[in-house]
Amino acid sequence: MSSRKIRSILMIFLISVVGTSLLSLVLYNISTEIIKHQIEQQTRSSLINLSSRVSNLQDRISQSVIDLQNTQEYQLFIKSLPFKDYESSALVILNFVNQLRTMTASLDYVDNITFYNVENGKEYATNGVMNAQFQEFRDEIAKFETLGASQALFDTYNNGSPSVVYIQALPLFQPKPQGYLIFHYNAHFLRGLLQNEQVDSNYLIVNEEHQIVDSYSIDGTPTRSMQLPETLWQHSESTADSNLHSLSAQGNFYILHHPVNQKWSYIYFVKESLALAPIIELRNIVLLSTVILIVFSLVMYALSINLSWRGWNKISELIADSRDMRSKDDFDLLFHKIQGLMQNHNQLEHRMNVILPEAKEAFLRNILEKGCGKQDLVKMKQYNISLGSNPYRCFCVEADDYKALKELYTETDMSRFEYGIICVIREVMGEANISGFVIAENQTRFVGIYELDKKTDDTTLDDGLAKIKSFISEYFPFSVSIGVSQARSDISHIHLSYHEALESLKQKLIAGSNQVIYFNDFTRKETPFSPDVYEIEHDIVRQIREKNREFAYTALDRLIGIKKAENIDYRSLQNYLVNMTLFLFQEFTADHRLISQISISEMVQLATLEEWTEWIRTHCIDSLIDDMIQSERKQYEQISEKLVQHMENHLEQDLRLNEVCKQLGIPLHLANLALKEVHGVTFAEYLLQRRIELSKKWLRETQMSLDEISNFLFYSNAQNFSRAFKKYVGLPPGHYRKQHQTLTEESSV
Repeated sequence: MSSRKIRSILMIFLISVVGTSLLSLVLYNISTEIIKHQIEQQTRSSLINLSSRVSNLQDRISQSVIDLQNTQEYQLFIKSLPFKDYESSALVILNFVNQLRTMTASLDYVDNITFYNVENGKEYATNGVMNAQFQEFRDEIAKFETLGASQALFDTYNNGSPSVVYIQALPLFQPKPQGYLIFHYNAHFLRGLLQNEQVDSNYLIVNEEHQIVDSYSIDGTPTRSMQLPETLWQHSESTADSNLHSLSAQGNFYILHHPVNQKWSYIYFVKESLALAPIIELRNIVLLSTVILIVFSLVMYALSINLSWRGWNKISELIADSRDMRSKDDFDLLFHKIQGLMQNHNQLEHRMNVILPEAKEAFLRNILEKGCGKQDLVKMKQYNISLGSNPYRCFCVEADDYKALKELYTETDMSRFEYGIICVIREVMGEANISGFVIAENQTRFVGIYELDKKTDDTTLDDGLAKIKSFISEYFPFSVSIGVSQARSDISHIHLSYHEALESLKQKLIAGSNQVIYFNDFTRKETPFSPDVYEIEHDIVRQIREKNREFAYTALDRLIGIKKAENIDYRSLQNYLVNMTLFLFQEFTADHRLISQISISEMVQLATLEEWTEWIRTHCIDSLIDDMIQSERKQYEQISEKLVQHMENHLEQDLRLNEVCKQLGIPLHLANLALKEVHGVTFAEYLLQRRIELSKKWLRETQMSLDEISNFLFYSNAQNFSRAFKKYVGLPPGHYRKQHQTLTEESSV
């Protein structure tokens, strides 16, 4: 029998197997729908009863609020609002809080009751620890006020923990509330209701946003993080009861009950593998048999076409390497060969994409500093850098007031500015059809080399540079100055063009910032110095900025080698040193306060280069670094003063460092550093000291209990407060109060 006949027979067999399997699946679906309908009928009454019990809990709370409003403690508390201070009103507050605690004990599944004063935002809770843990219900209060209702039930998450709160506006039946009563439900109140009924099922409560509020599982598995299918809330038109809907999804069978008078929904769910276990077992047997038959048919089909693969032996012989052993599987040999070629190609391409831009920028920085030799010309062709065929000019774009930028913006912001400026330069030059490249020398200085071919002239480049300057000034939070070299044709002189652009930038002292400054526009006597002098100058600037005195001294000492290496007259050297000194002060001193202390006549009296370096070391490097350290210290003192003042004014509030920094507009990383530098303590340590001092005053002058003091100072309980007090003062708070009372009695006698 030929392979074609075998394949035809196998194809007919496969069609028969698939048809039988499809018929089995249809019967399976019909059976599952019958079983699910039975489960739905059995669960209907349980879901309705559950929603009724939750409604009854809310009704009991409403009645308790009416009873509270008729108490003397509530009336006295409302009349005393707002309180002038805690000491005079402590008894009124305590009586009212005790009344709230009595209400808490009478209500099932309520852990905490908080009264929120609408006028000043003060909160009074039966459980201060839980109140602090759930962040004082700020989000729920804001949401409640937007509703405009007198009462509402919310679910929320605080610090990763689920919570259910019920808010009631007080006084009742008045349009303008004086405060809100916030009832915090026990997170497992649904589980308590179900366990009281001894229900052996899995249930969920879901809010109006389709998020799980609470759950109960008979096997103890966590269900709060379940992902419920969105189609569960899409009611079927064929459903008899619009408030009841069932759905199979994600391996579970869900039944949804949504009461008309509630925003929450109640869901029963069961794993289909448990509810449909017998019929699933039968389905699996049918599917397994189908898979076995299909696999058998495919194997036979593969064997039938084996006769058609003989030609692959010749192909594999052409691809196989003589050094490799011949594979028994020709397709395997072909696959590995092609796979190896593709992997090598992808790896090479990936490495080139990563290394090439970095190598290209490093190469460009090198030729800008040292010039371009014959070997560099070859590398330029390899890097696809098209320079040298036409005249070119170099320009440096530098952000004005670098010191202010570093103080105002983070490293992330500076990196974004760097990327943005490079994109602007490339976009403008691309629109003008000017070829070249741009690299970032640092976060505030960028170097560009662009050619001027026959189609473009100096005017085109000038217009592009003016456009770059204007665009950055308009769309960036700073301005830039641009120094432009004169035109050159020899690519080997590219480093001279670079230094001419830097020299042009130094003319900001005369031309002002936010300008395009051309090298040809100012008179400049040819300097007798080599470019090494500029390197020394740049090293000194960098080390002063990093406040590194020793490295700045080392860079300065390199000036001694100038008189030995080059033939320089004294007047030129003296003129350069004076200009360098003034440049350093201008670079680091915005108000020129230190410049006014420099005597030019004193500098010109220095007779030797050694005297010059010693004078610059003392009067320039040390003065600038000391000034930067003093400015940093002043900044720390200002930040510390703001933090201390805020803590003194809010000692009776729950202060968090990150929240205080947001309110005061202080970077978080500077806050603790400033307190440590000025006061020698962290934020938490300083806050502890001040709160202990306040508690000492209350212990001496009032009869407040330790529980009240610990609540007002946001301690979890009186034991933790006593432990902290004893560690700081050396005595327990009770002994401290008795000791002070004894001393007071002795002094009165």
